[in-house]
Amino acid sequence: MGGSTRYGTVRTAAAAIGILSVAAAFCADAAGFSSPGIGRGQIIIALFGLLLIACSVLKNPGRVYRAAAVVLLNTLILLVMLEFAATGFYMIRARSSADRSGDRSDPHAKMLDLLSANYAPYVTWREVPHRQVDFTIDTECRRVVTGASEDPDAYEVFMFGGSTMIGWGVPDSLTIPSMMQKRLSSSMSVPVRVVNFGQQAYVSTQELIELMLQLQDGRRPDLVVFYDGINDTFAALQSGIPGVHQNLDDIARRYAGIVEPVSFWESLSSRSNLLSLAREALPHGAESDTIPAWSGGDAGADIDWLSDEIVSVYSANCGIVRALGDDYGFVSAFFWQPYLGSGEGTRILSSTERNVAEEMETGDLSSLLESTYSRASALEDSIPGFTDISGCLDGSPGELFEFGDFCHINAEGNRIVVETMIDSLVSDGTIPDSLFREPAVEPATQ
Repeated sequence: MGGSTRYGTVRTAAAAIGILSVAAAFCADAAGFSSPGIGRGQIIIALFGLLLIACSVLKNPGRVYRAAAVVLLNTLILLVMLEFAATGFYMIRARSSADRSGDRSDPHAKMLDLLSANYAPYVTWREVPHRQVDFTIDTECRRVVTGASEDPDAYEVFMFGGSTMIGWGVPDSLTIPSMMQKRLSSSMSVPVRVVNFGQQAYVSTQELIELMLQLQDGRRPDLVVFYDGINDTFAALQSGIPGVHQNLDDIARRYAGIVEPVSFWESLSSRSNLLSLAREALPHGAESDTIPAWSGGDAGADIDWLSDEIVSVYSANCGIVRALGDDYGFVSAFFWQPYLGSGEGTRILSSTERNVAEEMETGDLSSLLESTYSRASALEDSIPGFTDISGCLDGSPGELFEFGDFCHINAEGNRIVVETMIDSLVSDGTIPDSLFREPAVEPATQ
């Protein structure tokens, strides 16, 4: 009798603890003891509570426990086997894709593997030195310019921009700065040194700061060239604040020590190949990827206000550069770069380019680029040295935006950009014609 009473008391206590555990797990958010959403700890506490409740109501909990343990163990073994199978499937598919398409299998992934950045004072980040065949970031965190003169008295050109200036997807010798180096070296009567100050995702304010740091360090260029438009626009759309660098919110959270909460299921899902394969197999799995992140999404941005402010910030930066040039003895030029959709639309697009053009229409980026570029073109009348070359690719044959996005052009596109730049630099006297031993300007297109 006493044993039965004690057993009953234990069952009652187990039931009470179980009910309290389940209630605590589900009320943790409301009580402020947990971040929003169901976390791993809540799930464990709830399962523990349910187990105690089950043991309190079952007549033979030991037998039930053994049966449940067998089922659970077999389920875990099956899931592990399926996870290994899913991992093998992804490995085989990746190898097959690489074999079929060679070096161009995934140009974005390939470039992101090559480009990585570390924190840098004032400019926030710079590329990490890297050396690979046809892709070199030197010890000063700049992509090399092939053929640059080492003569200390060389005519020196600083070129600033983002990943399009770095040379996304093209070898060292076919970046915009390297092509500029080759073109000027072959035509000018003095040694030439072009320096590639392009950095991944840089906006014009970061480029201006980089120029100031170089001047502070004692360097004195003859010409500085800025190649902008896309990153200033995208960064403003991304954060809703004109004039800031890209990924502002993420970097601000890191500085504040704020870690974005990730639920247990999100964490598990990001690590499991089995769950990834299951998402692909579900009908809605592909739909979530139809709007690329770079399109800006449907953010409901105030297009007119943003574009006005983007151009205002850029205009101010141009004025600061020109003032620095007066003090430090260099001339400056500012080029508004092309993107897929800029210009008069006279190019016949490839299938890849048409797909990207359609993706651009899924978000606010296309509208903001069009509005911002329309306003920026007016700077040609107010800022000496500013030239809108966003239409320089009009009428050019062949695929130029071959990397699956709207801004990175191939070597032929870079060549056209360089010829257009030189045409402008010579025609407006930015580079004195007297420095050339032969006519400097060639047709931008063939």
